[in-house]
Amino acid sequence: MAKKRGIALEEHEKRKLNKESFSKLSGIFRFILPYRFKFFLGLGFLLFSSLTLLTFPFVAGKLIDAASGEGWWINDINSIAFLLLGILLIQSVFSFFRVWLFALVSERSMRDIRIALYGRLVQLPMTFFDKRRTGELISRITSDVSLLQDAFSTTLAELFRQLVTLIAGVAFLLFTTPKLTLFMLGTFPVLVVIAMVFGRYIRKLSKQTQDELLPPMSS
Repeated sequence: MAKKRGIALEEHEKRKLNKESFSKLSGIFRFILPYRFKFFLGLGFLLFSSLTLLTFPFVAGKLIDAASGEGWWINDINSIAFLLLGILLIQSVFSFFRVWLFALVSERSMRDIRIALYGRLVQLPMTFFDKRRTGELISRITSDVSLLQDAFSTTLAELFRQLVTLIAGVAFLLFTTPKLTLFMLGTFPVLVVIAMVFGRYIRKLSKQTQDELLPPMSS
């Protein structure tokens, strides 16, 4: 059965990240291949949208510099303000086409997955349906495929957007303030280790609390 959002998986439901798991996952992406042009075009709009959004704080800083009297290639405050509005307008156009293309690809890919899944189900022997509940089979076609649709249209796009923002942001910071950027990158591994230790402690504490609240199993 499909799991709802916000509900943790049980231990027997978790899958290890190994070569076999990734090979099974790669089989899902074959449904995107017929729409690869729109998919990569959406990635292009995602790239331009992220890069355009990163220029906004830079130009906003130049607006403050112009107000304090420091020179730039645009010295008029009103012109810089209109430039900021233009950046937001261009970024919104890029974001619109990015969302539209990813939604188009995900909708059509999920349609193909449902058709393939239904075609596979009708070819299975009757013994398979004797061992499966009707609600479980319907959930595979509806809820599970809907989760895949969210992964393709939202999660995957957000992953690429964050990667572009991270790489471009670090490169921009290295160009403007290299010493501060190197200091921030140096503290990053320490923060990751602290977060991992703290996360394990929280999970252990949560498991102990859950065991104390659950009633003992009767023999």
